[in-house]
Amino acid sequence: DGGVAIAKTRGLLLVAWMIWLMGTVHLLSFSRTGVWLVVVVMVLAAAIIWARERVRWHGWWQQRRYVVLTTQIVFMVAYLAFVWIRAQNPDLWHPGRGGEKPMDLAFLTAVVRSPSFPPYDPWFAGGMLNYYYFGFVMIGVLVHMTGIVPSTAYNLAVPTIFALTAVGAWGVALALQGSFRTIHARAWRWWLRALPYAERRKLIGAL
Repeated sequence: DGGVAIAKTRGLLLVAWMIWLMGTVHLLSFSRTGVWLVVVVMVLAAAIIWARERVRWHGWWQQRRYVVLTTQIVFMVAYLAFVWIRAQNPDLWHPGRGGEKPMDLAFLTAVVRSPSFPPYDPWFAGGMLNYYYFGFVMIGVLVHMTGIVPSTAYNLAVPTIFALTAVGAWGVALALQGSFRTIHARAWRWWLRALPYAERRKLIGAL
């Protein structure tokens, strides 16, 4: 598929990594302005590359547009299906079931509200978060870009991660399908070469 299936995950990861790195060294704040600045720079870079290679990209689109559109459909179906599942139980507390939803929401809110990294600790005033948090930075990027409040974003983040995983699995399946076709074609050619010449001619004539 030419990397289409992982393009969304890779793009989100790249934006999150760049803004995290700049926020860590205090070159750019982790805010809506900072995130959009990184996105605009990446879009401009992509536009320049496309302008220089537009003929090549046009040929690529002609060859893979069906795969691109199908991949987008897989992503949207997976996303909307899990949005429906989350809508059946959007509770972020559920004390009777236990779980980590309150902790996750606290970490997500802390990351979104922190202008630099590491983010502040929501459970210890004046402290910094001593926990792995980069996944929340990726979701925080989407929160800053859309302006959605963290509690709602949490319920949309779960379907987003599910859809990214589903479309990644779709890409792996496409890659394996191509590999199986290649192996099958090579096995078929080897079997034809192993046949005696007369049998080979007879088989080709029958086909």
